[in-house]
Amino acid sequence: MSQQLRSLPLAEAALACGHLSDTLSTAFFFGYQCAVRRLDPVLENDQFAAFAASEKGIRSSRDFETSVSQRGEGQIVCGTKSHVMLLERGLLDSVYVLANNQDSQLVCLKVLTSDEGFTPQNSTKQQAFLKDVPHTPVVFDHCTCEPDYYLADAHQRAFKPFRYWEDVMVSLSYAGWLIRTLSDSHLKSMLANSASALIESYHESPDYFSQSSLSLIDKLGTEMKLASKELPSSFRQEWQQDSALLMLGAVAREKVKARL
Repeated sequence: MSQQLRSLPLAEAALACGHLSDTLSTAFFFGYQCAVRRLDPVLENDQFAAFAASEKGIRSSRDFETSVSQRGEGQIVCGTKSHVMLLERGLLDSVYVLANNQDSQLVCLKVLTSDEGFTPQNSTKQQAFLKDVPHTPVVFDHCTCEPDYYLADAHQRAFKPFRYWEDVMVSLSYAGWLIRTLSDSHLKSMLANSASALIESYHESPDYFSQSSLSLIDKLGTEMKLASKELPSSFRQEWQQDSALLMLGAVAREKVKARL
């Protein structure tokens, strides 16, 4: 599916990758990879990455304990992130990590997973969904930052918009999987039309939620829930388990909607 990442705009690629996916876990993974490419548009198409933001017990990015400091001519990152999509070590090539610098300014940096200080931890809580795509804690122990990537003002340019990018791309990849899996042509057409509307809205507002994109994400989610009732029985349990992911962003989107 790296061909789709290379040849299509990201939103269209998310839908296409979902359509090519055998499982929802695969659809999620490639939808997420489309979102990550908003952080780094020059990420190679055959390279996979994750966004490392959350820290246990900390809600505000201003209070993140993960820090970046100077070492010689380069920079190093130290800290622990609580919830990073990793899969098996070796599949992901890099992680984009949020850290506060010495001036308490949030920045986003790139760390290779091959760095000797990069250590995934065992999760103490079993995931209820997407068990093939485990999200686990990661320790950054004096990890060297890649010199060709540095994103300042990361609250506005990474932390805040990533929820939007992930919601759009994963919604589209899930819709693609449903279109592939359903047999009812009316339902397939309904989802395809709603996905196209969301893609158009995303192109009009690529950097953050708009009232249009909020409504269209919710509309597509409602239609996917309706259409899933017609899935073959062999896929229904998978959908019931892994579609729970779509609800995680609903509360946050309601707060965004109230502020727009």
